[in-house]
Amino acid sequence: MIVPVWLSNEDNPGHEQLTYLLQDSQSDTPFCTNNSANELDVNGVSAHLMLSTMSAENQLVDCRKISGLQVRAYNSDPASKRISLPSVFTRDKILTNRSHIPTPEMARKWPHLSKIASDIPPLMDCEVGVLIGYDCPKALTPREVIPHDNTGPFALKTDLGWGIVGVVSGLPDESEFDAIGSSSQVFSCSTDEAEVRFSLRNKAKELINPAEVLKMMEMDFSERSLEGPGISRDDQQFLDKMNSSIRMIENHYEMPLLFRNERPFLPNNRHAVISRLNLLAKRFQHIYG
Repeated sequence: MIVPVWLSNEDNPGHEQLTYLLQDSQSDTPFCTNNSANELDVNGVSAHLMLSTMSAENQLVDCRKISGLQVRAYNSDPASKRISLPSVFTRDKILTNRSHIPTPEMARKWPHLSKIASDIPPLMDCEVGVLIGYDCPKALTPREVIPHDNTGPFALKTDLGWGIVGVVSGLPDESEFDAIGSSSQVFSCSTDEAEVRFSLRNKAKELINPAEVLKMMEMDFSERSLEGPGISRDDQQFLDKMNSSIRMIENHYEMPLLFRNERPFLPNNRHAVISRLNLLAKRFQHIYG
């Protein structure tokens, strides 16, 4: 499922790049090459991925996160509707075996696939620049299927074109060790009696970069959303008690006398009052005799 597509950015759909797109139903993370991103003049933001494959687990990868990419089928009209991709992460290369790219000659080798040979573009001189997974189901949705004939491959058509799935040469004619790399990290091992192939799905987890942490902290302490001064906790308690206790009786309002506590502590200040009265009496006596 490697098909040629026209890749572009939503902000500049007229600037397109011809590239191959790998449709990997076992991948949970989309990627594009740095060459594709640079060709479209999109920068994205710095990001970090924890990438796990068959050969490495939780490998920290520096990359860029790019949003707004879209694709359309190679033989579609430029004015046709494009498929928007989720945010993709950049890599230097998307490793694939170019001999696995479907071609018209490949389809003609099998009678049940020969009728779609004219619908498959010839081999293009461009890299595999995009990989998408099951987080973009619109691009993976089968529109038409030609089942296998019990010996050969089958063909599957999506909105991006026809793909051929299976061993198309009848018998493997690759080298003894045909190691191809993709999001699924497919490996081969050869023995004297048989050839065994196995794969493991790729996992990727985006880490929060320092810029995003700073942005979240600024949002937590931002006061731009406040139109006026805030109220204290005591003020809020006062308003709550007033709203729940105020009432109208015979055309006048009655409201409670509010204190900080339900039963306020009133200190015994008799001695202070007597002392103040004695002081005032002495002053009057001194003034008026």
